[in-house]
Amino acid sequence: MIEFLEDESSSYSPRTWRNSGEADATIAVAIDFDTAGEKLTKKAAITQGKLFAQVKIDLNSTLFKNISPELQGFIDEFKFKGYSSLNVAGNGIYTFNKYGISQRTIDVVIFNLITFMISFGCDIRTIRSGGQTGVDESGLKVGDYLGMRTICLAPKGWRFRTEDGDIYDEELFKRRFKRNPGEL
Repeated sequence: MIEFLEDESSSYSPRTWRNSGEADATIAVAIDFDTAGEKLTKKAAITQGKLFAQVKIDLNSTLFKNISPELQGFIDEFKFKGYSSLNVAGNGIYTFNKYGISQRTIDVVIFNLITFMISFGCDIRTIRSGGQTGVDESGLKVGDYLGMRTICLAPKGWRFRTEDGDIYDEELFKRRFKRNPGEL
């Protein structure tokens, strides 16, 4: 079950800083690391002294067969330090759509990434994220599916961005996370 929390600010920035600060580590998954959100996520994690890694989406594969040195180092340090909470961040669906990548594809990529980390010995017990479309949404779905403590810290007013712009609606925000038992 996802624990939904509403930040005091309707801006995206404060919840980005809180999610990075309240997790042991942040992993950012994107196809474009030059967006304002990706730059802020990196700054928030690094400034707060948190373990951080970027994973670029491979359009040819949703599996993690060839692990990058950065991801391997992230996994090794996560295990070595005994971390258990992971902030999952990355591009929104409005960015992925430019490349023909669907929310379902991102769900599969994030499921494969998190289960890959677990298979390499990461004891992930808590997933947290900001609840935006794209990677944030997928991280929360995967945490819930795997039975982990799953925390969504959303901007005030349940603000989220779609291909058509920002929406402020609690019901629509939370509806994206409803699933049938056994379904990701």
